[in-house]
Amino acid sequence: MIDRQARNQMVEVIEAYLDDRITAFEFDERLDASSMDPLVGEVAHLCWLHYDDCTDHKVVLDKEQWDLFQRLLLLLKSDVESLPPHEQIQRRWGRDHALAWAGCLGFMAQALQVGWGLQLVLLALPFGFLSVIIQRRRSCQQTAPSRRDVACFPFSSWGQLRYVVHHTSGFSKRRFRGELAGRRVRSELQDSIHRMIGGLFWLAFGPLVLLGQGFPTEIHELTAREQNRPAA
Repeated sequence: MIDRQARNQMVEVIEAYLDDRITAFEFDERLDASSMDPLVGEVAHLCWLHYDDCTDHKVVLDKEQWDLFQRLLLLLKSDVESLPPHEQIQRRWGRDHALAWAGCLGFMAQALQVGWGLQLVLLALPFGFLSVIIQRRRSCQQTAPSRRDVACFPFSSWGQLRYVVHHTSGFSKRRFRGELAGRRVRSELQDSIHRMIGGLFWLAFGPLVLLGQGFPTEIHELTAREQNRPAA
């Protein structure tokens, strides 16, 4: 089901954000994923990943992210009924899951011995380091998408991208605004402080992280599905 009005409204909101006519907070308020058109909701969810909802700011995108927004605008202006890629989720069990559960149970056993109090924060630190090691190990095992896949996402192939470009009237890709290259949401110092605070919270609540890491890992894979082509 294509909701042309909802798509056009989202196009206006995205273009206003890219033109600095609205800031991140207003962009967040005006992104509406409630349409019955599934593509509108999927585009809105992708947009939510590219701004900060805690600090108001003008558009902050690098060249790669800017090009992604252009492809999202292309989809909204087209008659494609849904995003070409289809995401399949697989669940994996491994030794790292058993290690996470063992760490979580080990913390609980020691916590019962020492009792409730601030001493639990110090007791949690070694388990926090264990959770960091597990997370780093999993990150190293993940296969990064190729530059070619990133360059045509959310399309699953260049052929699909070219087809939609050819059959969509009124679309013109906008060049990356050079002045965006130097923009930041926060200063480097602020980012460093946030990372440090986040790291301390991770270590302090390491046993809870281990609890989550004990569940099976979800592996998201994008596979091509038949594209709904616009009517001639």
